[in-house]
Amino acid sequence: MCHIDKATVARMNLNSIITVYIWEALLGVATKKMRAITSNHQGEFLEVVFFFDSKLTQEEDAEMRKINNSIIYNVMPAVYNSEGEPIITVKEVDLTFIIIPSDMDILDKRMNIGWHYLRKEYL
Repeated sequence: MCHIDKATVARMNLNSIITVYIWEALLGVATKKMRAITSNHQGEFLEVVFFFDSKLTQEEDAEMRKINNSIIYNVMPAVYNSEGEPIITVKEVDLTFIIIPSDMDILDKRMNIGWHYLRKEYL
């Protein structure tokens, strides 16, 4: 049997929970330009970073920014596990959109919560 320490289990739970919140928010607004999504938690700050392969149109940008409210609603003031226990406290959420062309590697851009989406790149 594999033993996993509590911190690793908490991080895995946090990744799964945040992933569900992001995917729910993306329904109907995700764009094929999206390459990856990762997130970072520091103190009471949660940053969700979206990588795109090219500039978003005004319509795409507006749609993507709508997901901010959905994510904030789900994670503030805390993210809870399935037992209703708080995993992290969140007082501020920031969505960051970064454009990196497909011919540039992004695997080193993974943040401390992990990948929530990572598109297969065909080069």
